[in-house]
Amino acid sequence: MAAPILPEDLQKEVDDTAMKYAVCIHTQQYPVALNIITELYNKMLAWQDTHKQRFHKGFAIHNIGYTLFLQKKFADALRYFVLAYIEDLLSADKGKEDEADSTPAGQTLLLGYKLTPEFLKPLKQAVVELKTQSRIPRTPEEVIQELEKPRTDYGWDIRGGTTAMSIKDIEARASPPKEHRLRKFTMFDTEWAKRVFIGGSGDAIINYMRDTIDKIGGYDPVVAVDFDMPSDITIYHKCIVLLHCSKYAIFDLTMPGGQLIEIERAPDYGVKTLAVWQKDKEEAITQVLKSCLQNRGIKYKSYTEYGELEDIFRKFLQE
Repeated sequence: MAAPILPEDLQKEVDDTAMKYAVCIHTQQYPVALNIITELYNKMLAWQDTHKQRFHKGFAIHNIGYTLFLQKKFADALRYFVLAYIEDLLSADKGKEDEADSTPAGQTLLLGYKLTPEFLKPLKQAVVELKTQSRIPRTPEEVIQELEKPRTDYGWDIRGGTTAMSIKDIEARASPPKEHRLRKFTMFDTEWAKRVFIGGSGDAIINYMRDTIDKIGGYDPVVAVDFDMPSDITIYHKCIVLLHCSKYAIFDLTMPGGQLIEIERAPDYGVKTLAVWQKDKEEAITQVLKSCLQNRGIKYKSYTEYGELEDIFRKFLQE
């Protein structure tokens, strides 16, 4: 990553804040979560001024967007998702800007809002040009300002015409992800044999997996964030109960995290389980993890394109 690493004390503050934010999200305290994550972003901007260098702020920016989305403030949310994507482009090593497509912000724009890599290309071109000129801004908002200038003002051709890409251009092209109703904890609309627990890291891939199960039809995707949060249990307990109430479970392990705890418990409950991950991120899947999956009787499969998941899920569920 092109951005400098945070000093240890600042990274600890980010990690502590992330935990507080996650608790508020899972307990549906969205206004509190928004305050927490916005305050973190403002602190990181101040840290840049203090240390006189740029730090990567993608986590904070993306989650401001995510929290706004959960509050149904869709236009504001999209703006922050775009800013987070630009932040990822700025932090990518030169020549590796395409890696931003795999970040949570990139996945949200591509999978959630149905934007295409070709449509987002002007953002990459603008960032590459700024890097070439050795004038990498400290905030993604500065890139948006550059993009919205007339071509004659900034001196390079991004997509033709008299102006480059604006937030309004993106809003006009984007298809907002469909909303999902909040369900009462452990109150299901289907019988046990039709429930499919879904786990992963990142709301974009989880939403895509949920929508894929809906598209297959006949099954009930069980996603923890779709259920309200009882006041007397932990987030972990909530996920484990929902997993226990399902016949099937599908986990995306492209970005291994908390879902590893859940997938390890699934066989104990007799849950028929599948693990999937992106083939180009397979280096994160160790041989030890693969052996553990095999020993626990958990099937796994890699995929190249997201469109492959429908067929993979369908075969798994109908075996």
